[in-house]
Amino acid sequence: MYSDLVSDPVSRTKPSHRLIHAMMEVRFTTMVVVMSGYTIAPESPAIQQTYEINQLAVLGETTTDCGHTSLDIKRPDDFSVSYEWQEGSLPPPYHYEYQISLQSSGQGKVTMVPDYPSAGVPVWTETFAIQPNSLNELYRLMITQCVLVTDWQAPTHPLVGGPLESMQVTAHGKQIKVPASLIPQQASLVKKIYSAVTALVPKAIWEKLSTLRAQYIREHQKRS
Repeated sequence: MYSDLVSDPVSRTKPSHRLIHAMMEVRFTTMVVVMSGYTIAPESPAIQQTYEINQLAVLGETTTDCGHTSLDIKRPDDFSVSYEWQEGSLPPPYHYEYQISLQSSGQGKVTMVPDYPSAGVPVWTETFAIQPNSLNELYRLMITQCVLVTDWQAPTHPLVGGPLESMQVTAHGKQIKVPASLIPQQASLVKKIYSAVTALVPKAIWEKLSTLRAQYIREHQKRS
């Protein structure tokens, strides 16, 4: 598979195979690629950056624009992600929030609170399995978006009242925290990451949680 090509150490790639691999990489950039449930067009900067990183592994170059080496494209054993989403400032019961956690072992969990967290408000938890290739693609996307090496900065005057997203990533023994409010140029870097993380949760789970939330809203309205 494509992912197997870039995971092999550069030193073991035979010279006679380099041209073949490079040609496969060029063909890769001419397609529309669907990874973990989301689609990226071939002209997308993320695809172009992924192409450069994969060429790095195939041709034996040393660094990317983010400062990553060819060894960095392999997902580390300690890779994990915790992503949180909160609805904006809405009156109960229309506010809700959820958290998605992904472990390198392939264990995934989504936890939803259908209101502002407080006593008496339910907490729904669903678990799911993640394929290794899906985690590899997510990690590679983080590399292309420079997630692990960016100095994340909050704006001087953050917007208030709207939805909030934040993330914490563990990789190579380090923890990277992406705050809920970011300067505009950095916010665009993590947007693809957030979409990829939520896409790893099976559709059936989202449908179940949506049904439970709709039921919670109806019951809340009956009491008010």
